[in-house]
Amino acid sequence: TLFRSQMPYKVFHYQVKVHFFGAKNWTMTNQPFLVSLFGTYDEHLNMAVILPEVSTNKTYSFLLYTEVDIGDLLMLKLQWEKDSIFSWSDWWTTYTLDIQKVRVKSGETQKRLVFCSKDGVFSHLKRGKGPVVFVKCQDQASKQNA
Repeated sequence: TLFRSQMPYKVFHYQVKVHFFGAKNWTMTNQPFLVSLFGTYDEHLNMAVILPEVSTNKTYSFLLYTEVDIGDLLMLKLQWEKDSIFSWSDWWTTYTLDIQKVRVKSGETQKRLVFCSKDGVFSHLKRGKGPVVFVKCQDQASKQNA
């Protein structure tokens, strides 16, 4: 018999796709983000993701994985961390990424979900500030119930 510590563990994968809008065009490298997933069973908080490049008006895709079965995904939070404690550019510029929707595909169920800003048409993700929240889009919920 296998003991729990010897049993293979299950990993849950999520492919996340997000488009960053911006009034000005700019590019940064090696930008750290935190992503939190909230589901019907559980949650997984502050998964670290470093995007090699972040530019306004571009779409990015990245993979998240967790050993926690969160169930059906209901909500996600995205936070853009500072890449250093002190940056001269922060004195003159507040970097903001505007996000309308976040698309998530579950690796296990192959379900494709779309999450909209909780606070209006766009969420305004600011570098070094608090997280922005995305919830399942209303039009998607009505399609699933139909």
